[in-house]
Amino acid sequence: TSQVIHNRRLSVRTLESFSATTLPNTGKPRYQAISELIVQKVNSGSLKPGQMLPSENEFAKLWKVSKNTVVRAIIDLKNKGIIERQQGKGTFVAKTARVNNESMVALLMRTSGHLFTELSKNLIKSIQATNYYPIIIDPFVCEDEHNFQNKINRLLDTHPQKIIAYGDIRFPFYLLKEREFDFEQITFIIRFESSTQFSKANRILSNYFSGGYQVISHFLDSGRRDCALFTYYHPPADNPSMPQNPIHQELVNGCRQAFVDRDLDPDEHFQIIFDIAGNEPLRKILKSANRPRAIFAFGDNRAKHIFDLANECGLKIPQDIAVSGYYDTPWVDFFHTPLTSVSLNLGQICNEAVGLINDSVNQANVNRVINPRLIVRDSSKS
Repeated sequence: TSQVIHNRRLSVRTLESFSATTLPNTGKPRYQAISELIVQKVNSGSLKPGQMLPSENEFAKLWKVSKNTVVRAIIDLKNKGIIERQQGKGTFVAKTARVNNESMVALLMRTSGHLFTELSKNLIKSIQATNYYPIIIDPFVCEDEHNFQNKINRLLDTHPQKIIAYGDIRFPFYLLKEREFDFEQITFIIRFESSTQFSKANRILSNYFSGGYQVISHFLDSGRRDCALFTYYHPPADNPSMPQNPIHQELVNGCRQAFVDRDLDPDEHFQIIFDIAGNEPLRKILKSANRPRAIFAFGDNRAKHIFDLANECGLKIPQDIAVSGYYDTPWVDFFHTPLTSVSLNLGQICNEAVGLINDSVNQANVNRVINPRLIVRDSSKS
């Protein structure tokens, strides 16, 4: 019948949506990993009530497991009321499918780029190991502010009990503030770029002051007294020496403190270069006779601009100019001179955040600052 054909087409699309998904290696039985993955897709809305699932054979072929393993997962899901079998038709998401929201953890964070791809994968894997169900959404991909907020609200309307959020300056903190007491726990990670006052939010933040301090200290201890920070935030008109973003202010303060601790005047030996289209400010400084001996790029991708322009100006790295990046992404190994960079210690940030989720006390107002670690490579060696 036409309905059977329609259902079968939906099943094929469903299988295609699973094809890019790998089973998490959490140490749990494979059937349980399959069951949890399907539950996640139901929670996130990727699988809708009444939607037909692929057959056991199709799932088995997709994930290279036995049919019996898939059957065990299907039985587990049926017992939980997530799916239902219809004789002669197939297996469908139950029309009343719903997971106990006490086991749901919403992740509101970026998922693109090397840094956030690694972080999101680690969080999902660690949360699954604690028997919670993570639901991740990246609202930052929305260009329109209205869609940005709607995307977050739709996830919050699924009533997760615990939330982990990346507190970027673009994040609409007020949306969580308005509904703060709807959730057992809210934890911000890496950044908290807001003056919003929460009554019970946790913060597991990266120490950008320490990151800036470590890089400039390394430059100075290598005998390079004239340094620059290459960053992308334009300064406010009333204070052109200071970036507007609070994280950048923290970073700059750490840089300046490294000079002070060595009895050097940062106003004399330190400057900020803003990354503007065409990189003309950086090009001009590199061609100057008074160019800095070391440049700290806030972001490994930004360090590539320094390498390219240094080559254009006939400068060698690190002989003529030392370079450091930030975030220690996989980019660091693709420079012709391996890039010194700052690692955020994402593993520790992840462990701290998931540790709070797994704490039966549901701690609130926990504030922890995780120090990053400078990894020195050839681009800054003396």
